[in-house]
Amino acid sequence: MKYIITVIVLLAFVFTPVAFSHDHLKAEYVPWGIDEYELFGLTKNQLAKDFKNKLHFNKEFSEGYLTRLDYGPRFLFTYNNNQVSSIQRMFIDGYGCHIMGPILNSKKEALKFSIDGLSALPNGGDKEDHLRLISAKKLLANYMLSVKSK
Repeated sequence: MKYIITVIVLLAFVFTPVAFSHDHLKAEYVPWGIDEYELFGLTKNQLAKDFKNKLHFNKEFSEGYLTRLDYGPRFLFTYNNNQVSSIQRMFIDGYGCHIMGPILNSKKEALKFSIDGLSALPNGGDKEDHLRLISAKKLLANYMLSVKSK
């Protein structure tokens, strides 16, 4: 009997699809008032200064969260040469489910993610969303021009 229960438990682990896990669902764009492209290339000191009272950081500055450390919206940072080099958004809901956005490895990727997300908002979002969309489009256009001129 003990052997049968062990086999059943092992089979349950083997045949339980990851897709049914409530941890690490895919996040779509949701406006949080701060977008990833605004954070790229900043140092930890710049993050603390530029986003004071908007983002709170854990001790290592690997997470910037908007409300609380244990739940809510946040950004996950990695650094290269002491500057933010990749960002992933994550939302931890009230049940502890981690809803993950894409890992963005460049400011260009982050701008495209924001532009696509802001463009898809119902009724164009609010006034702040509309202004952020215009700003992101201008920044991407300027970036593309600078790349072409090199």
